[in-house]
Amino acid sequence: MRRLLMLSASVLALAAPLITPSAARAADVTTADTPDATAGADATTPELVISANRERGTATNLAVGQASLSAVQPQSLLNSHFIQDVASPISDYLAIAQFAPSASSSSPNGMGLSSKNATVRGFQDGEYNVTFDGIPFGDPNAFGHATTSFFPAPTLDHVVVDRGPGTASTVGNATFGGTMALSSNSPAESFGGKAMVGFGSGGGFEGNGAVNTGAIADTQGTRVLLDYDHTQSDGLLNYAGLNRDNALVKVRQPVGASTTVTLFADYSDLTWNNFTQQTRAATAKFGKSFANLNDDPNSQQYRDYNVDHRKADFEYIGVQSDLGFLRLDNKAYTYALDDKAIAGADQTGATPNAALLSSGVPGAHNQGYYRAWGDIAKLEKDVGEGFLSATVRTGVWAEHARDTQFQQSYNLATGVITALTPYRKFGSVINNYITESDTTQPFVELEWHPLPDLTIIPGFKHIDFSRTFQGTLNFAPYNNRGTTAPTWAPPWSTTA
Repeated sequence: MRRLLMLSASVLALAAPLITPSAARAADVTTADTPDATAGADATTPELVISANRERGTATNLAVGQASLSAVQPQSLLNSHFIQDVASPISDYLAIAQFAPSASSSSPNGMGLSSKNATVRGFQDGEYNVTFDGIPFGDPNAFGHATTSFFPAPTLDHVVVDRGPGTASTVGNATFGGTMALSSNSPAESFGGKAMVGFGSGGGFEGNGAVNTGAIADTQGTRVLLDYDHTQSDGLLNYAGLNRDNALVKVRQPVGASTTVTLFADYSDLTWNNFTQQTRAATAKFGKSFANLNDDPNSQQYRDYNVDHRKADFEYIGVQSDLGFLRLDNKAYTYALDDKAIAGADQTGATPNAALLSSGVPGAHNQGYYRAWGDIAKLEKDVGEGFLSATVRTGVWAEHARDTQFQQSYNLATGVITALTPYRKFGSVINNYITESDTTQPFVELEWHPLPDLTIIPGFKHIDFSRTFQGTLNFAPYNNRGTTAPTWAPPWSTTA
């Protein structure tokens, strides 16, 4: 069994002509003139002062997880120092979250190199909530997540693993299992940039570059962050390679003294070799690095017959405003995943070619595409004094999602569409359907502070979810619609 090792180096690119402080990757560097330099023109040689950032390397900043004493429910914070200095640079968010208590992740091909499921408190992917900058996202079919396609480690500032269902204002389709809350990096106040390259075992390579414009005075303090990341690897498993490019832009625009508008866009292009879990007999015969892939073009396990190409995007427009008497936070968003793949009919190798086709290599072409549009709005206001001091919070999350799936059998060796022998009477189309879902979750809650160290949060949330299904699933036609019964959040939460 090969082990994944990554070595990386980073370089700061800062504003010229002076080297300015940066909190991105390295120690702070500043310049100061000598007394002689200010006294006469002949002595102009500057003194270079290098100072280390003591707090960056402290146990607190590099701890595997941090916990807040004011949290409503048990949670762990994995901060930017941990992500940048401890976690593998090719990590996906699961490879980061797995360091939190009660969270675990299996990635046999190496951290960040396989979209595999994680668990939180024993709940599987699809049974817990995942948010990005406060926006719930996921596959609208089963609420799972394509972890290798969304938000690699360099795009994240911190990750919070909340091991509880949250309060009424915690929105999402599967909050009962807890929440992984991902937060993006913010554009910096000053101009600067960073570059990082890493090399590792398994042909691993990581390259990342980011540029911050700093606050642009001519546009009332606009700040822009640009980030590009490239990852490639042959994988720790045989023939299980991966190649990914991710580009991100985030803009913060102040509007007046109390409002900020945020524009965000992230795009990912990923190609990898599909692999499956091998049997114990296959492991004994081929070794632990075997992934049901080989280099035989006459086999359903041929690596070039088992390839997945995914394109993903995630965009939102956010408005945060403090009007004095009221605070507003609204995000309108959309995200999508376009997944095109080919695969052998039985990648385990248990079914011979001749059992499925008279000649050639049996396989299937799979194409899936989903897009979600939504909005999450929150209003809050501080009321009362002393024993009656409280914050009233209300809002709504609404989302519409559309998912199309198509799967057709064909001869992988010739590229000719054909029905597999056992299913010839049904034709070559295995799946061809459209699902649409609508979610609405209005909520209201009261964050009451009767004592300085006591908070009580009663709340109410109504959940409405409906889904339609039309098309062919496993050769059979369906036309169904389902709607959930009204659901309410837990009546209260208390923290002291």
